[in-house]
Amino acid sequence: MDDLLDRVQRDRHRNSKFLRKLQASTSSARALRGSAHHRASKKPWLLEEVETVHADWIKPLSSIKSFFMANRSEIIVSVVIWLTFALVVAFLYRRSARYDLDMGSKQRDSVDPVEFSSWKAEWYQCYQYPEIFFWSRCCPCIRWGHTMDLLQFVDYWPAFFLFFWLAAMNQMTGFVVFGIFLTVILVYYRQKSRKLFGMENHGTSSGFAMDCLGYCFCWPCFIAQEANHVTQATRSGWTKELAEKTTLFNGRLEPSSSQEG
Repeated sequence: MDDLLDRVQRDRHRNSKFLRKLQASTSSARALRGSAHHRASKKPWLLEEVETVHADWIKPLSSIKSFFMANRSEIIVSVVIWLTFALVVAFLYRRSARYDLDMGSKQRDSVDPVEFSSWKAEWYQCYQYPEIFFWSRCCPCIRWGHTMDLLQFVDYWPAFFLFFWLAAMNQMTGFVVFGIFLTVILVYYRQKSRKLFGMENHGTSSGFAMDCLGYCFCWPCFIAQEANHVTQATRSGWTKELAEKTTLFNGRLEPSSSQEG
């Protein structure tokens, strides 16, 4: 009986040693397979750089393209709704009594040119004319068109559509190309306003730089500043006949020499 128990214990001891060796060999095999897999999965640095560029630049651009292609109908519907709303507001604005009031007094009172040879308010003093700033901020195409009509540079509706089209295209194309065109047009007509009122920095590099930076970083303030200045001028007796009438979109004719006399 004792011999049988001794034999069973020896067999159990040998089996446990065998199991420990088997586990050790299994762990070694797993470690070798993991090392081989790691070496096989490690990519060359050039391939990793290419994949990084693709993930950071190419994939986002393709996603934007896919977004616009997939949402073309939604974009068209949004633009139509936006245009319809803007047209309704622009029509009501043009028909308002305030618009006719801003067209200027019928009295031919003499106006001192020096009085309007500098801006009536600084570009950052928008709190002095909150209503004008509201329109310049919420509906810049309407307020800018009004200013252009007061100056008789461009009639109201052509100016409105020009601003609206460039602003809409600018938003739909990523705020780059058409934004540059819009800024150039705004700076051009602001320089014409400077010339018309005999202001400083007309046609100078500093004047162009100042106007360009202003429209790039605070365009509502600059549109409101122009609108406030022109509105005060017309209400003081400055008439539209003093404005230049040489633009393509202006439907009014030059006064004849007999009328000027």
